[in-house]
Amino acid sequence: MKEIRQRFGDGAIPHCTPPHSRERARSKPIRALLWMAVAMLIAEIAWSSASMHAGSSASSERTIPAAPVMGNGMSVTGFVTAQGTTLMVDGVPIQLFGVNDDMGFIYTYWKDYGRNYNFPTFDGTISGVSSADQFWQQYFRYFLHYQQKVAGSTCSSSSCNPNPNLLRVTVGWDFGGEDSYNAWKNDPAGYFADFDAMVKWAKAAGVYVVPMLMQSPNDRSYIWEYFDTSSSRYAHLVQFERGMMSKYASEPTIAIWDVYNEADVSLPYWPTHGGFATFKAWEQRLVNDVRSATSQLITLGHAMTSAYYFFPNDALVSAYDQTWYNAFTGIQGVDVTHIHVYGTAEGSSNVYLVDWLAQWAKALGKPMFIGELGYNQYPGPGPVSYGHWPWYLQNWRNEDGGKSVGPVAEMTWVDNGRGAYSDYPYAGSLPNYASGGAFDFTVSLSSGSGSATQGGSVSTTTTATLTSGTTHAVTFSASGLPSGATASFSSTSCSPTCSSTMTITTSTTTPAGTYNTVVSATDGTLTRTAGYGLTVSVPAVCSSMMYPSTSWQRVWYDAALATCLGDGPDEPNVQFDNNWALGAVARGRTDDIGFRSSRTINLPTAGTYTFDAGSDDGI
Repeated sequence: MKEIRQRFGDGAIPHCTPPHSRERARSKPIRALLWMAVAMLIAEIAWSSASMHAGSSASSERTIPAAPVMGNGMSVTGFVTAQGTTLMVDGVPIQLFGVNDDMGFIYTYWKDYGRNYNFPTFDGTISGVSSADQFWQQYFRYFLHYQQKVAGSTCSSSSCNPNPNLLRVTVGWDFGGEDSYNAWKNDPAGYFADFDAMVKWAKAAGVYVVPMLMQSPNDRSYIWEYFDTSSSRYAHLVQFERGMMSKYASEPTIAIWDVYNEADVSLPYWPTHGGFATFKAWEQRLVNDVRSATSQLITLGHAMTSAYYFFPNDALVSAYDQTWYNAFTGIQGVDVTHIHVYGTAEGSSNVYLVDWLAQWAKALGKPMFIGELGYNQYPGPGPVSYGHWPWYLQNWRNEDGGKSVGPVAEMTWVDNGRGAYSDYPYAGSLPNYASGGAFDFTVSLSSGSGSATQGGSVSTTTTATLTSGTTHAVTFSASGLPSGATASFSSTSCSPTCSSTMTITTSTTTPAGTYNTVVSATDGTLTRTAGYGLTVSVPAVCSSMMYPSTSWQRVWYDAALATCLGDGPDEPNVQFDNNWALGAVARGRTDDIGFRSSRTINLPTAGTYTFDAGSDDGI
């Protein structure tokens, strides 16, 4: 064995955050310390053993088209809600099962397209992709493959192979530089485009998404700054999470928002900063600060089976019982409780380990998300020490008379020879999506700019054009408008290809200037935009004829002398020699322009006078 991958950081104990390719032990002393920590942890929690990994293995990968097939998972239509310990969609119970990916989204944002932690193998690369859209399109075809493979299977035996329709994925990270916050803040268009691509193809495959909004190596001191609610890091975390939640608050593909992963695994921070009570207060504060951003379900990831190690002096979590469970999970505003389970104990004598968790969840009255599940064999048959665990899934899904008390996301599917996932890593042909592909469209405007005076309005035609998939409704909106201005649409929603007239109406207090507004259309998953340049000007003032005695008064109009363009400048001489279209009042007009002039002329003597009026176009 040439290297050992750790769950979080060099020299740290196991069973914490998922593996990360940057964090590797390189010396024998560190390995020895890890094994000592493993022994300690096994002594305290027999079924939550070590999770160390051998070096990665390579596997060739090809994506050969096959006959079209839709995902067998429940269609992503309505929002996921909680009713007691049951998750519901449109009033129907739904069981969610899937896998974690700590790096797929991150690699995509880094433009390292293809790399991820699942397909075709752990820490693998999907070849032949050069954009986020292409990557996620191919990524979710693997879900289609396993949906096909498990179609019709049940969890009535130890060969339990649930239908994969869930992805728990890291979208917030910090490797020392507040990476996700800065990515979101400095390049929101790029960040959201990558996220949109993931959601788009997840929906096409019938897969729900649990975005993990902060996945951090919690043994690093800079991470502990998040636990100081007066710090800039904490403020930025709240901004980022609220920004993500609010933007996708109408997206039903988001099953649950995971607002922080395993903050309990932060030695030696919590034992030296007030212990469990301080930790619990911090989690409650974070939930309070982000809860109002969405009505979707939220959760907090816990490694809580290791509580005795991380909070050794706290009586609330010193025993594995209902008190321990409630202490971790009784947080106001959290809809789904959350625990991570790793182990190898199986057989009828160990079913109580599953039963207890189910009973405690039902007593609390909330679904419990096993956000990381792994058969923790070491050494294992794959590049890491955990994978698909049919025995645990069978017992979990059979709780409560055959009704599961919550969703499950296995950490990886690496262990070979286990049920429907026995062909992992998979390098064969992959199913295609339904004919026509995933729904997509573009947005365009009949005019990219327009002007209006204060209190006036301007209109343009917005067109949404279907480019792929089966059409369904999109909703129009406009942003970036100046104060006092509003946008309305002749049809607020329609199904592409379709059009709607947008009218921007300003108020008398709207500041004059030029504004870069954005016209958007969205179906809740995809958002397409077009830019519109809005110019707001001060209304022209046209004076009545005053007949001055020292100059010719000038008031500008359109050619019909009906629409006012504004006063002046007055002319000192009778000669009307004007440079058309360049004057301040003429406002760039080369035609449709006229003016009125007046003057009082004092004639020195009585008599008959002749006046000639004419014009010359200058040619």
